Amino acid sequence: MSSLDQQRDDFFKNKGSEAINNFTQEGIEAAQVEDDFLNPPPILAKEAYHGILADIVKVGTVSSEASPVAVAANFISTFCAMIGRNPSQWIGDSVNHACPWFLLVGRTGKARKGTSEHTVKAVFNAVELNLQTLHDEDWPSMKRHEGGLSSGEGLGWVIRDRVEDQDPKTGAVVENGGTDDKRLYVVESEFGGTIDIANREKNTLSATLRTVFDGKTISPLVKNQAWAATNPHIVIVGHVTQIELTAKMSAVDAHSGFLATRLKWDK
Repeated sequence: MSSLDQQRDDFFKNKGSEAINNFTQEGIEAAQVEDDFLNPPPILAKEAYHGILADIVKVGTVSSEASPVAVAANFISTFCAMIGRNPSQWIGDSVNHACPWFLLVGRTGKARKGTSEHTVKAVFNAVELNLQTLHDEDWPSMKRHEGGLSSGEGLGWVIRDRVEDQDPKTGAVVENGGTDDKRLYVVESEFGGTIDIANREKNTLSATLRTVFDGKTISPLVKNQAWAATNPHIVIVGHVTQIELTAKMSAVDAHSGFLATRLKWDK
């Protein structure tokens, strides 16, 4: 083991765990400062920034403290959410859609995790406005959810299938409020809360997230008001602090849960 590896190992066994257990502000800040030295934020190779992605990252970081990697992640995720399920790639016997999920990890207050999406959001708002203008406003706006994830049923309900039924009393045709547009972009600014909810007994969020990531239909087995969300296209970006992630992530999450197998982590 190298000297740097030994330092990193000692840090997480001693100061890191002590900061998590005590959860004092001084302990957290001391752990984060040292962790920045031992485990620095990722730096993408210059080849990764090409074309319009390079332009967006440059604009998004020129007057803010946003991480270039975080801006790039927000751009890629928003773009993939907007284009829907049509672009895909066969890998083995399964179809993989453009559906990346990112977890942006940083410090509280100093990470500027949220600032990484401001420029990207403004750009894609303008893109949608132009598309609606070109198509005489017959272009649906992509659904964007920023209110938090609470259950698997709640996630699927947002993009449930449109169903027409007949009112037994009046005979009038009634819609269930569903949609044909299955695109959904979720920004979870407090992903630590999502981890807590997913780990609750009998909560369906974790299982639904795994189903959604694979592009499979959400169809809860419920007795009343049966519904389904066919062919969902959901992209998720989460924000969390280093200390909170380490404290709340279980061993199962680290090895086989949706945290390890579905999310791409960016510090």
